[in-house]
Amino acid sequence: MRTYLFPSCLKYAALWVGACLAVAPAPAADYYWDANGGTGSTGGTGTWDTTSSLWRNGGTGGALGVWPNPDPSTSTAVFGDVVGAVTIANDTTIYANGLNFSN
Repeated sequence: MRTYLFPSCLKYAALWVGACLAVAPAPAADYYWDANGGTGSTGGTGTWDTTSSLWRNGGTGGALGVWPNPDPSTSTAVFGDVVGAVTIANDTTIYANGLNFSN
């Protein structure tokens, strides 16, 4: 009688692939700082926290939303258009994959 290990290997391979997919990071995204709200441009002065809707996801025309703050982060904070001072809120840790400053 022969013993085949192949079915057992498939079972463990499937478990390994499933575990890897479960911890895969979210795709990278650019979030555009827009503290001046609906004025037609991004930028402005404001406080960066994790609860205020000051970010546009994916472009300058997207809807305003909060900064996603997972650790590790795959998101890039984009600061451009209207120049302003950005302050990180007290007792707040911000996670970002990158910062992009343009004007």
